[in-house]
Amino acid sequence: MNIETIIPNKKESRVRVLISYPNSRVVVKESFDKLTSSLIKNIALKNWSTVANIVFKHTDIREHLPKVLNREVGAEFRSFSSDSILSGSSPDELAAFSNKILVHEVNVKCPLWSATMSGACGASPQNCTCTSSQNRVDRALNAMALATSALARSRNAKLSAYAYRISLILFKSGASYYDRVRLNRLGICMSPESVVNLKKKMGMSTDTKVLSWKKNVEENLKAQNFIKEVETIQTHREEDDMILDEVTFDLIEKAVQEYPTFSKPTHEYCVQLAKKSMHQLNHGCINKAVLEDVMHLLQSQKLPLYKLVGDNIDYHIQARYQSTDRTNQSIHWTQQYAVLNRIDISSFDNSKPLMMLRDIQLSNVLPSNAVLKSFKWNCSILVSRVISKYLDSFKHLQDCVVRHISHKYSKEMSQKSDICCLGLQFSNPNIAGEMAQLIMTNQQKYAPSNMVNDVPDILMEVPMHGDQLFEERCRNVQWTFQDGISKYDRLEGITTEAADWHAKVNLYNIEFDIFVSESSAAQIGTSRATMNRTGKTRAAQGVEKHYNEYKDFHQAEIEAHICASFMEMISLKQIENKPNMTMPTSDVGKENRGRWFLELCQKYIDQYIGGEEISGLVEKVGELNAKSHGPFLCRFEGCQYKSAYHSTRVK
Repeated sequence: MNIETIIPNKKESRVRVLISYPNSRVVVKESFDKLTSSLIKNIALKNWSTVANIVFKHTDIREHLPKVLNREVGAEFRSFSSDSILSGSSPDELAAFSNKILVHEVNVKCPLWSATMSGACGASPQNCTCTSSQNRVDRALNAMALATSALARSRNAKLSAYAYRISLILFKSGASYYDRVRLNRLGICMSPESVVNLKKKMGMSTDTKVLSWKKNVEENLKAQNFIKEVETIQTHREEDDMILDEVTFDLIEKAVQEYPTFSKPTHEYCVQLAKKSMHQLNHGCINKAVLEDVMHLLQSQKLPLYKLVGDNIDYHIQARYQSTDRTNQSIHWTQQYAVLNRIDISSFDNSKPLMMLRDIQLSNVLPSNAVLKSFKWNCSILVSRVISKYLDSFKHLQDCVVRHISHKYSKEMSQKSDICCLGLQFSNPNIAGEMAQLIMTNQQKYAPSNMVNDVPDILMEVPMHGDQLFEERCRNVQWTFQDGISKYDRLEGITTEAADWHAKVNLYNIEFDIFVSESSAAQIGTSRATMNRTGKTRAAQGVEKHYNEYKDFHQAEIEAHICASFMEMISLKQIENKPNMTMPTSDVGKENRGRWFLELCQKYIDQYIGGEEISGLVEKVGELNAKSHGPFLCRFEGCQYKSAYHSTRVK
């Protein structure tokens, strides 16, 4: 090729291609259109980004691209389908599944398909990790995950993790059977039968969390019992003055395998702790100091203590057309869950009461002045929240209102509850036999126990909360089993307690019976009339039928009474009006404004709630208690004789 002929005479680039075949044939091409010339030039210069852009602009090349892309995307999906996160179908795999992980997997394994989806969604793969427009990115991620799942499942039916998740949402939301069948045919979700099978699998492991709590408690308590037994059996005092600290203990398996509390996991755990204590104490053998250190370590561990909560579920199904085969049904089942204690109660002393019954005085029961002062202060905080929420003149004080009344366990109680649902138990708690079966099942599955001489022994009692009737039926069943030999036979692994929530329900019931009457619906100012005026008519049907509706009405009614009485105290006619008083502006410090507001609310508490009568009663009771303890002066005038007891004075 003659280079001199290629040198352009014009101000533009010229491209000439020389093709040399193996048979020495040479072909020279130089007549190209502008795009083709640019394509050849950038290929020679290795400007691959420009080459890619020109390829999609070139009309002759573009018509062949769909077939190539079809083949390449098919190959990508073939590799993607062989091993993908979408193939997971177990409950654990579905719980670990996320759209973000799926999109990341597609970006790695299917770059062409990922780029196509990103362009269609208007979000590039790089933008999927930014935080500037999180809502848009989340929508793009969800759309790409849905599209990938639907297409992958049409290629391989086993790639159904996303479809299972959608099916669970539809199942939870109450979608009908036929709706789910239609959506399954559209490739969006699984069939109803597959969802039922998945729910059964999920139900088999629903109590995994509480079983892990139980295992941790059993491991600790078994180790404590084993250490105590080793110390008791292997401690021997000779007739001479042997010092107890010089006694050594043998934890070899052959020496302790016949002990009643021995088990291989417990033995290995205790040996591990003993070696650690020996190293820390710099002792060459296991003596009493080492055992005491191991016991202290076990007792100081924070155990995952928990409680069970149960309540009955009642359904009444009426048959539209009754027959011998189709009758009305009254269904009574039990719903249970376990909740982890947020507060460590292992240090609490439950061996004795705070005070013996014979020592309790009336002054111990009545609130003291300190208790009344604290009560008024807490009430003033509650009032400040309501006033700053509804009265316009006080809304600028919302930023200085106390949102949480601090107490000893504020940090622990601010954490989210750790709850494990135990599912629905098909046992009627109204029937003693089924209630007994329910308690026996709970004790067997959830109460920490240990096998001692092939006999189960309760290590720790687990509280079981319920309403008063539920608690009473549990207690009656346990009384029936009091002739059992062991704690396990007497069902003492479960202790029944009435839940605090049901005390609130009882209070609402009493309040409803006293203050709500259908005959007062036309009398403005009554609770029944207020229900109609506020549109909360469902609350009028009672607490048992509509608890949440009545709770909302009760809250609104209390807030209305607080606002009305507070407006009366400061002589305010309308909520929008300004009170005739000097109020701190926003320029005043937050602490000073909050103190002024709480003092005003405390004045309201003193005026409308009071407490002076109770304070006076407490003082009088205190005086009587002081006089009742003696010594007692003789009642004869002028006599200074003192009796130790009142009974000797009156003789």
